[in-house]
Amino acid sequence: MNKIPEGLSAQQQKKREETVRNVRKAINDIVAEGAELNIKRVSEYSGLSRSVFSKPHVKTVLTEYGVGEKKTVCDKKVSSVKECSAQKEVNEKNSVIKRLREELERKTLECELLRGKFHALVQKCRINGVEIDDWMK
Repeated sequence: MNKIPEGLSAQQQKKREETVRNVRKAINDIVAEGAELNIKRVSEYSGLSRSVFSKPHVKTVLTEYGVGEKKTVCDKKVSSVKECSAQKEVNEKNSVIKRLREELERKTLECELLRGKFHALVQKCRINGVEIDDWMK
């Protein structure tokens, strides 16, 4: 069986990651606008064709955000309209919480990187004899 060259595999993986980033960004934009989250809208926002959303790496992202899943239909005989709207509100709040947690994770990583850069700059200043005690107050 022929193996795929490493360069080609790396290029394909890079393209997959780029596609996933585009899909995540589109989903976050849609959620930020408060619009209904569905595959058609994600396709429009991301600029990707509808066929891309059947790929396994994209399906993983969609299920992570609950896009394309069957919504629970509230049966009027079984539950009241109030319960249905409450469930919808809970689902919306959960998606907001998930988005905010992801944003917090990104910001925490960014903060750590900036803290490291700041520490390196402080060390360079000390090496060059620049007084930095006034900056630290």
